[in-house]
Amino acid sequence: MACSLVWWLLVLARTGPQWRGLNRDGHSPETGLLKTWGENGPKRLWVADGLGDGYSSVTVVDSRIYAMGLPRGSKEGFVSVFDLDGNLQQRIAYGEEWSKSCYGSKGVVGLVRAGPDGGELVGTVKIDRGNGAHWPHPVIAGGRLYIRHGDALLVFSIVR
Repeated sequence: MACSLVWWLLVLARTGPQWRGLNRDGHSPETGLLKTWGENGPKRLWVADGLGDGYSSVTVVDSRIYAMGLPRGSKEGFVSVFDLDGNLQQRIAYGEEWSKSCYGSKGVVGLVRAGPDGGELVGTVKIDRGNGAHWPHPVIAGGRLYIRHGDALLVFSIVR
């Protein structure tokens, strides 16, 4: 299994993204959405090419879209920040990635503070290898970072 690097976006605003939506119930409060997509699907608004390899979901915060990627030919991964029209606003380097083959994750979790004007790398923490499968999806709640890693649940305080 190849190495992977897991990043999570820290949003200080109360309206920040949550797993399964603001109320964590899988329901979107948005109205006026298409009821059916039709034969050709929804209308494509724009495409951002050149992000490189990546296995994480995008995150939308206020008027910014955050996406991770490892550009082809590069060893350094980036969080790319776009406006809602697809214009690249910022690239935040988070360090070398895919430097070797290993079991599970590279063991580095990075925290990016995100906001309407872009983002900044707050810090990183190296996680021990642990036992079992390593496909964590970090969650931030109540000033804590929760990571399901191997056969353990790791909890970090991320408040000042």
